[in-house]
Amino acid sequence: MPDPVSSLSSNPSPNACIDDDGVSANECTAPPTPTSTSASQSLISEPEPDTGSTPNAVKTLIAQFTPRRPGLANGAAIGRDSNAVGYSYDGPTPDGDSHRSVKAFVKTTNDSGANLEVLGMSEQSGLDQDFELTTMRGSLALSHAGYGLSVSADALTARANLGEHNDDGSIGGNLGIGAEFIGAEATIDTPVGSLTAGASVSASVSGSLGVRDADHDGKPEFCAKFSIPAFTLGACLEQFW
Repeated sequence: MPDPVSSLSSNPSPNACIDDDGVSANECTAPPTPTSTSASQSLISEPEPDTGSTPNAVKTLIAQFTPRRPGLANGAAIGRDSNAVGYSYDGPTPDGDSHRSVKAFVKTTNDSGANLEVLGMSEQSGLDQDFELTTMRGSLALSHAGYGLSVSADALTARANLGEHNDDGSIGGNLGIGAEFIGAEATIDTPVGSLTAGASVSASVSGSLGVRDADHDGKPEFCAKFSIPAFTLGACLEQFW
């Protein structure tokens, strides 16, 4: 912190003028040197995106949103184009708010969007509470020009979850418990939101509500997703009002 400057300093101001008799003349002062601070700030300042009448609470949620790779919404990211036998991870989640432990006999991922997990177990504690066992899970995600399609399938899985980071990438709240014998789910992504539908043989109940900004345009997307035995339905809609 800079030292305070006193107006009673004994050092004469470099801008003061001295007359012929050695007396300071108050009316003879040099004009202040123009500074370029404000001009520089105006040049480097960028206008904030127009979010219309978006509430501050929603803006805060969007600011916290961190995109995660498909299939790893609440999980720890693994290396690109990796194929791991005996995979293990123990550390913080991408958002840093929780701790996650993951173990799997086989866990793979690659840039084409294909993922496979065999005999996996994961546990998460902190801001998000999550425990999951899975015998097999596979997923595939494709995208082009702002549109995308992701498909996933599970066999013999069990899960209990409670937290604020949702599987669709939104931030809000989620709650669920149950077991699934076999099931599949598909999501279509568009520039204005997404639609999710699934079917399964299960005894599971879950739901989530949240906000996200998946395309980073400053406009929030409001999301909801619910599952009951046999069916899953979810959607995210970008603010248009």
